[in-house]
Amino acid sequence: MDYARSSIKDSLKDKPTLLKEVLECYDKRWDNQMEQKLYGAALYLNPGKFFALREKDRRQAARLRSMFNDVIWKMVIHENEQFKISKQADNYERSIPKRGTG
Repeated sequence: MDYARSSIKDSLKDKPTLLKEVLECYDKRWDNQMEQKLYGAALYLNPGKFFALREKDRRQAARLRSMFNDVIWKMVIHENEQFKISKQADNYERSIPKRGTG
């Protein structure tokens, strides 16, 4: 999404009024998308995004975990499987992401 926003800015840099309108629409769409539980669960499971986000905003990271939990509870019927997945998610959150070497 950051790449798309940057591309829009570059494309419309000579048209500030249109740029403002497009970015307002973009931001509204982005905010609505962030509220979708499946999207939040996917973002939670993307270590390249989740751990960076967690460093900046722990509250948002907790919200993503909640979205993940909601999706799991709907997708997985058996409680013992839900429990196993939840434990794995706990381990995932406690893990330290590997940093690129260069």
